[in-house]
Amino acid sequence: MIKKTVYLLIALTAVVLTGCDKGDVNIEYVAFQEDADGKFGLIAPDGKVLFSDEFKKAPTIATEGRFWAMNGEGYYELYKTGKNPERIGSEYRYVSPFYHGRAIVAERDKHISIVDRSGETVVELAKIDNKYRPDYVTGMNEGHAIFAVDTLQGMINYKGEMIVKPTYYAIAPMHDGMIVALDRNYALSVDAPKPVKDSPKGYVSVINKYGEKVLKISSKRYPQCLRRVFGEYLPVASAKDSTFAWGILNLKGEEVVKPSVKNRLITEIQGDNYIYKSDEDLYGVKKLTGETVLEAKYGYLEFIGQGLVLTDLSTVAEESDASGEEGKIIDLETKQSIGRPVSFGTQFLPSSYKYAFVASGDNKWRIINAKGDRLEVKTTLANVVVNVGDETIMSDFIDIDKFLDNVGFSSTGVDSLSFNSSVSDVLARQARHYSSANKPKASDWLNSKDVYIFRNVDGQNVSETVGFPSSISHRTYRTETVYDYDYYYSYYSGWTPYWYSYNRQVPAGYAFSDVTPCTFEMTFDNYGVLRGKLKQFYNKLAKKFKGMGSVVDENSGGVVVRMDNGQEAVVYLDGHNVTAKWGQLSGSDKDISGRYAAKETIEIE
Repeated sequence: MIKKTVYLLIALTAVVLTGCDKGDVNIEYVAFQEDADGKFGLIAPDGKVLFSDEFKKAPTIATEGRFWAMNGEGYYELYKTGKNPERIGSEYRYVSPFYHGRAIVAERDKHISIVDRSGETVVELAKIDNKYRPDYVTGMNEGHAIFAVDTLQGMINYKGEMIVKPTYYAIAPMHDGMIVALDRNYALSVDAPKPVKDSPKGYVSVINKYGEKVLKISSKRYPQCLRRVFGEYLPVASAKDSTFAWGILNLKGEEVVKPSVKNRLITEIQGDNYIYKSDEDLYGVKKLTGETVLEAKYGYLEFIGQGLVLTDLSTVAEESDASGEEGKIIDLETKQSIGRPVSFGTQFLPSSYKYAFVASGDNKWRIINAKGDRLEVKTTLANVVVNVGDETIMSDFIDIDKFLDNVGFSSTGVDSLSFNSSVSDVLARQARHYSSANKPKASDWLNSKDVYIFRNVDGQNVSETVGFPSSISHRTYRTETVYDYDYYYSYYSGWTPYWYSYNRQVPAGYAFSDVTPCTFEMTFDNYGVLRGKLKQFYNKLAKKFKGMGSVVDENSGGVVVRMDNGQEAVVYLDGHNVTAKWGQLSGSDKDISGRYAAKETIEIE
């Protein structure tokens, strides 16, 4: 039996389906709970339950007969899809869904790689094209992934082959076989809230899946564009006085819809229809020929199926009977709404576009088809999660010895600083790690004894504190001679004035103090590549400091060392961090009695 109802589909495209393209990835199952406090199982988009109450954390979507599920230590494991899921492969820190039998992952303690359906490494991505070491790689869209090298981005295909070199400031995920790539100057233009005169010329390029440049646009002509191609069309904007006028180009660079101030924004194109935003900040639908399909009276519009749009009723004045309703679905052919709205849901799932999971005000999930028909499901849907794994895949490998060498520290200091460094030296080094830092002013550092420096070494965050024995700045004074007079009383002359002078100290400003550091401190956290490796990292860091002198006190989680230069050092493990501090330590600094049972804390996301 099918019940005729339709529900609101809140726009979760970027959230629930990042890393998946609608055309090529077929979602076979998604995670669900029969009980809100129970474990997760997998259910097909048509409502057929594969298994239930199996995993504590929501598994990823199942594609090509495979899915990922997180274990108790926060690492993904690979499973074959079945009523009794079979685990295969190793443990993985970051994962993406499978595409053509391949997935982008970071196996535990290893570099980024591409694996096959058995979990075996097919392509090692420690270096792309044997040249570029990626900081991260995104999940795949239409079989292509973006990778970053420093501040630039490029693109690879699902085989690991480089399609676009990392020469662009920003690349958007592939859509309909095309990517939109921006250089730095164009990125500054496209993010501007209004046209900026005399801005530097930038370019945006549309590139196909083979790496061929199809279209190149100058910011001088079109300072803004949507970062997505729809079939053969790209929404763009020209500058009109103090605002943007949006139109549509085809991939030959021809204006299919001429830019107009009546179009303050174009968000989507489907066939010959497009969604636009009016000068009253309301959304409507027009045809490429200019004919109005839906008047601009909605606070939100999104294409959710062929010829269907999702609307927000809250801004439609004439819909007074829509009290408490958040939205509805409108058939663009009939211009009639169908069904009643609900609170939230998923989009229609690729690649079939047949079904969507929705929840009503009673928080009960249901399944509908693209016509709004509600399916009967033989289980309770207390919760549905469309988990696609990780948006970005980063390496989980670190050479700890090499990393510590690159941090650069010794018994006399860290990096370029030493116990003889001046306040100016320390602040100058701090400024090097803050591109927007202003020239340090002594007045800003009054009563400050610590300088905090945050830097990135080999992709890992390092927090440093440089401690001074007293304030690093102070007030300055100048001596001023004051001339004044007073009166004295005389029997012969009465009250008689007399002059005198004295010196007084007058505030003249601020100056940095002539002090040098007394302590250095470094903290390393496990929110990045050191996750799961803190004990190993602590042992290696402690060994380095032990080599600088002799051990005074030690237990399993901390060590105090008297260094050969007369200074002292303490290294300890504490939950999410490993810390080293050395110099003129206090008694509390050296108290490691509470560290004997210290161990790494791993929080599972």
